[in-house]
Amino acid sequence: MFSLVSKVLLLVIGASFCMTSVNSSVAGKIKHVIVLMLENRSFDHMLGMLKKTNSDIDGCLPNQEGCSNHVDPTDKSSATVTVDDNAVYEQPDPHHSISGTTEQIYGTSDGTVASMDGFIASYSDNFDDLDGSSIMKCFAPENVPAISTLASEFAVFDGYFASVPGPTEPNRCYAMSATSHGMGTNDVEMMVKGMPQKTIFRQIEEMGLDYRIYMEQVPSAVMFKDVRHKDARHRYRFLDALYEDLSSGDMPEYSWVEPSYFDVPELNKYASDQHPAHDVSEGDALIKSIYEAVVASPVWNETAFIITYDEHGGFFDHGMFC
Repeated sequence: MFSLVSKVLLLVIGASFCMTSVNSSVAGKIKHVIVLMLENRSFDHMLGMLKKTNSDIDGCLPNQEGCSNHVDPTDKSSATVTVDDNAVYEQPDPHHSISGTTEQIYGTSDGTVASMDGFIASYSDNFDDLDGSSIMKCFAPENVPAISTLASEFAVFDGYFASVPGPTEPNRCYAMSATSHGMGTNDVEMMVKGMPQKTIFRQIEEMGLDYRIYMEQVPSAVMFKDVRHKDARHRYRFLDALYEDLSSGDMPEYSWVEPSYFDVPELNKYASDQHPAHDVSEGDALIKSIYEAVVASPVWNETAFIITYDEHGGFFDHGMFC
C-alpha cells in the first residue's frame, strides 16, 4: 500500500525560519501560527521549476529522468511528453478521486507498479476533446511570483504529502483532525451530519490557547461538530478581519485561513483557492496580501505563516511515498 501520492507544497514563513532550516535558538519564539490551505495543486506543477535555480529542490525539469509520461502508460513504445513551464492560470479540472489517483500513480486502475506514468491517460479519460498532455505543464516561477519568491526566500518542503490519495474534504479532515473518520470521498451527507472526531481546534481550546477561522466566503471547518457549537461562533471571522487583527497585533495562537471557493462575478469577486478551473493568479495574489500583512504586523517576529495544499488535484508530480 502506498501512503500517498503526489508532493504538495508546504511553505513556512516567519522570523524564526531561514531558508530551509530552523534556527533552534529562536524556534521557541513562535507564538502565532497562520495556516492557509489552498486547493488541488502538486509541488512539481507549482514550484518544480525552481530546480532551475536551486538544484537542492526536488522538482522536475524538461527531459529529466522521471519527469515524463507516456501518452498510453500500458504501451511503453507510445510517445512520451515531458514537463514544461507553460502552465496556464485556468484549465479544466483533472480527475482526483481515489480511482483517478490510482490510475495516475500506477498507469491503470488496477496496476501494481507505482510508475507515476498515468497522468496524461487519466486527464485524457476525463475529456473527449482535451489534449491530456497539458497535465504535464508546470508554472514558470515568474508566472506565480508570490509563492515562487517566498519558496526561494524562506523554508520550502518539497517532499510533503497529502494524507489520502484522493479528493479535497478527506484531506482537509486530516489537516484539521488527523483523520477523515473513514471518509474517502467528498461525502456530503456525512459532512452535513457533522464529522464527530476531535479537531485541532478543540485541542487548542483544551490547552488554554486561542484560535480563529478566517474565511472569504464559507469555511470548510464547519464540517466538524467540534466547531458548530454556539461558543465557537465568535471565532469565525471574514478575511478582512485577519488584516485588521494583524495590523493591531491581536492574533490568536492558531489561525486557519479559508480562501474563497466560488466566483461571484456580479460582485467582482473571484475564487482564490486555485482549484481548477479557478484562476491561479487569484490565489497567488491572496498569498501576497497575507504575507505583506504579516510582515507589516507588530507580531511579525513571533509569527509563522504556513502555505499548503490539500492534495495534488490530478496534476503531474514525479514523487511518491510507498
